[in-house]
Amino acid sequence: MLELLRKDASLFISKILLGFIVLVFILYFGFNFTRKRGAGGGTASPIARVNGQIVPVGLFHKDVENQMALYQQFNTGKLPPDTQKIVQGQVLQKLVQRALLAEEAHRLGLRVPDRQLADEIRKTPAFTKDGQFREDYYLGTFKPYYDREFGQDFEFSLRQELLGEKLQEALEAGSVSSEQQIQDAVTLGETRLKLRQFSVPIQGEGQDAKEKALEAAQKWIQAQQSGKPVPEALKAAPAKEETLESKTLQELQILFGGEDSLPIFYCLLQTQAGKVCESPFQVKQNIVAVQLLERSEPPASDTAKIDALRQQLNRARQIQTLNAVNDYLTKHAKVETYLTK
Repeated sequence: MLELLRKDASLFISKILLGFIVLVFILYFGFNFTRKRGAGGGTASPIARVNGQIVPVGLFHKDVENQMALYQQFNTGKLPPDTQKIVQGQVLQKLVQRALLAEEAHRLGLRVPDRQLADEIRKTPAFTKDGQFREDYYLGTFKPYYDREFGQDFEFSLRQELLGEKLQEALEAGSVSSEQQIQDAVTLGETRLKLRQFSVPIQGEGQDAKEKALEAAQKWIQAQQSGKPVPEALKAAPAKEETLESKTLQELQILFGGEDSLPIFYCLLQTQAGKVCESPFQVKQNIVAVQLLERSEPPASDTAKIDALRQQLNRARQIQTLNAVNDYLTKHAKVETYLTK
């Protein structure tokens, strides 16, 4: 590793990793030599064990202090009294997840070669002066300080960070929305429908109560199809007829409910304006019949809007994938934490 650090580092990469934010924090807030010690008096004491691997308490306190300093910097008022406890929980979760991601990345065959690790160290602004890597400062001052104060070898910490990032990047690269999914999202957000709705509550328990509501809704449908007035008997029943102002499919999905809206959409998107869906639908504890009054299709493709939507969908899928992987790894791992309340 030392030889690699001494070689010319011309292959700098532009991405600044999350791990280096820690270094910026250290330089910005200054070295803290009054750091809390863990049980037994050492910063290498565990705040958690992840499948037997120690997460040192020194590393935990460092991240908590950095996060609290950020909150205080950007919060002009007094922080809520439970802020530190919340931050401690978040930091501990992040450190556990980092260890799990690095372990899984290694299991899958991902590696961080010494050359990559050396390049990452050499490009860190804190270790350079006048464009030159300060080897004496890194090896003689910073690295011993980091190892002593945070209870973990700096290069091991950085390698773990890079391993986790490699796995995260691989997961993100595979979490891409298809063009059909993007088009469906455009349809959902841009198509607008104006409806007339007839809703009958299911009163009572059992199949008979549901059948009575279905019968009333079917009579309303027949009246709309024939162009005849709605029977007076239906108006007197505990039913409600109303015209819904133009709404997007997304808004209607919220109104009808996720699963209940799907068969309604399937009918309405194949129905001409003025026509009624031939069968009623159950929406929660109501039987609903609908008539399509107006439909406006999505406008001509707006490239900028579609690109922005693509980015939003892809990011949402990436977050969903990462959360699912973290949940799976956590569920199948042996994790012990020692954070006192």
